[in-house]
Amino acid sequence: DLRKSVFPDLLKMRFMTSAAAELSRRGALDARYLLNPNHVNLNLTSPFSKSETNLRSLCECENSNPQLKNAISVFQQAVDSGGSLSFAGNNLMAALVRSRNHELAYSIYRKMLETNSFINFVSLSGLLECFLHLSHRKTGFAVGVLALMLKRGFAFKVYNLNILLKGFCKNLEYGKAISLLREMRLNSLLPDVVSYNTVIRGLCKGKELEKAMELANEMQASECYWSLVTCGILIDAFCKAGKMEEAMGLLKEMRHRKGLEADIVVYTSLIRGFCDCGDLDRAKALFDEILAKGDSPSAITYNTLIRGICNSGQLKEASEMFHFMMERGVRPNVYTYTVLIDGLCGVGKTKEALQLLNLMLENDEEPNVVTYNVILNKLCKDGLVADALEVVELMKKRGTRPDIIAYNILLGGLCAKGELDEASKLLYLMLNDRSYADPDVISFNALINGLCKENRLHQALDTYDLLVEKLGGADIVT
Repeated sequence: DLRKSVFPDLLKMRFMTSAAAELSRRGALDARYLLNPNHVNLNLTSPFSKSETNLRSLCECENSNPQLKNAISVFQQAVDSGGSLSFAGNNLMAALVRSRNHELAYSIYRKMLETNSFINFVSLSGLLECFLHLSHRKTGFAVGVLALMLKRGFAFKVYNLNILLKGFCKNLEYGKAISLLREMRLNSLLPDVVSYNTVIRGLCKGKELEKAMELANEMQASECYWSLVTCGILIDAFCKAGKMEEAMGLLKEMRHRKGLEADIVVYTSLIRGFCDCGDLDRAKALFDEILAKGDSPSAITYNTLIRGICNSGQLKEASEMFHFMMERGVRPNVYTYTVLIDGLCGVGKTKEALQLLNLMLENDEEPNVVTYNVILNKLCKDGLVADALEVVELMKKRGTRPDIIAYNILLGGLCAKGELDEASKLLYLMLNDRSYADPDVISFNALINGLCKENRLHQALDTYDLLVEKLGGADIVT
């Protein structure tokens, strides 16, 4: 029975602990702790202890990390003193789940098991959410929690199983997710649109488009009808796969058969898909369709189309779209500027790219490290390494820490200009100054290559030895 079913009904509860044991030894241990009636706290109606009262008070302070730290400290003191932890421990676990401290919530759960404390429904539901976020996410743990909920007579809802479905998909256990979805229908707990969308999204992310469509059709057959989100997930997946005719077919179906109208998210997916396929005319036609309907494209929509236009080399049209965007009251963001700057650099318009960077700063839109790296790369390719160094200083002044990519660009630029001593100094700073990014094999390779080209083989070999000392080995490029 266990091999055939992921979600047994109430009549199969005596097998649930065995399921947890089969899937996770730890899950079975947890089940033995909690299913033993001797472990239920018999003093639940007694007044709160002092530590419980303090802990409850600390847990009521929402979103306060210092208070939560104090609460954990009080909890540990209570554990050490052998006091009752049932009520306060459940409060602490709930507070940790709300604040997304999932690892800590799990550790409190383990402590409560060790002290034979009663774990309530809210805490068990929270543990299912922890399952999604724990680094050691195991199916057996989640199944074991469901077993405990059922054993205690708690009636969980579709929401709880949707969490498990999401966990299966995160674990890439699509077969288990589909099996659970189907078995839900057989156990009087009908999956809802969220259940289906969760698994369909998982399958799409796993590039299992055929299975995703099969499940979507199965969803309709079970009288759980597609939502706009369902259509959006499927259309986006087909667009990312470059299957634009299938995506447009779904758009037509959702309009004429489902009575659903595409929103900005769906339009943006389609525009991105056509841009990626190089079909700019159809992308622009969809953009015009949005405007004709009286809808307002989002910044993401504009950015997607601007990127497509830039990739086609039509910088003038991209600039016009940029200004049209501002005229429509949509504020360009860091991605908008970065795409345009990259486009200008790509066609050799370094001066215009720097002007756009200045405009970005004037408009209080802070460049990110990617924006700066695009500029640095172009300046170094043009041999303007001194200007690139000034840009790095600007980055630091404005609080953006240059990353390893930025420093590798500089190393390459310095070596290309034959400024090997300056390149060596920069690599030394990267090795010894904590304010610099740590060098990687690309950093060493840039300097070794430059030294070899200048016939400074002794220094090149010394740099190679340093590479091996610091990183443990070279790569084939070295």
